[in-house]
Amino acid sequence: MGKFLDFFRRILQPLRSPVFLTMLVISFFLWYGIKLSHIYTAEVPVKVTIEGERYKVQCLVEARGTELWAQRLSLGSKVNIPLDEIINRKDTTINADKLGDAIMQRTSTLKILKVIEVPSVELASE
Repeated sequence: MGKFLDFFRRILQPLRSPVFLTMLVISFFLWYGIKLSHIYTAEVPVKVTIEGERYKVQCLVEARGTELWAQRLSLGSKVNIPLDEIINRKDTTINADKLGDAIMQRTSTLKILKVIEVPSVELASE
């Protein structure tokens, strides 16, 4: 048992060095910065304003890591969409494909693959 503890201490000894820990932290941030430039697919809530009401629309999005982080941290811009652009006139419901296209037209950084959750919007009776 004593030999095992000595071996374990010899392995952990360099890990206590401040220079090693500093270089480890710097290398992590550099690695993470490189990974943020890649393109990822993720579920992201997109802030949308329809007829003055704010909604969070859950979307499957393809974008760079930096844009995904900005969207998740609510730094992404809010999208204003007129109701006439996304509504089905036959049954007065919101069309998910039209909503995804409208969001994608107004955001240059996000590619909407699928709208997962369509908000229920109160329609004004005509």
